[in-house]
Amino acid sequence: MHTPLAVRLVTTSRKLRIRWLSMVCLAALVAVVGLSGPAGAAPQPTPTQARKELAQLNAKATTLGRQYADVIQQLALANQQLEFLEKQTRAYRVIFDAMRKQVARLATAAYEQGLMNSPFVLLTSASPQ
Repeated sequence: MHTPLAVRLVTTSRKLRIRWLSMVCLAALVAVVGLSGPAGAAPQPTPTQARKELAQLNAKATTLGRQYADVIQQLALANQQLEFLEKQTRAYRVIFDAMRKQVARLATAAYEQGLMNSPFVLLTSASPQ
């Protein structure tokens, strides 16, 4: 008896999934067993060592706190500068749009009066008139 192709594909797919899953489980087991070495307890630090480490950590925390404050201040200044530049850009945009409309009006008037016989001449002309 002949097994249809679709059935063979589904069966093969299931077998591959089972093999893949078993390989993943085996890899995870090897990783867990291989990486877990003997659990050695580190000796407790002496009070003097603990104070010294605490002082080092406090100094590092203070330095990082100062750096953080500096970065926050730089961010505030950058945001102020960004706001100023955005206002300036809006003002320039208004002027630019007004000038563009004026140029369009001049070009339209020149073309309608027959002074310009081609838009190409208008674009390549050095004279603003």
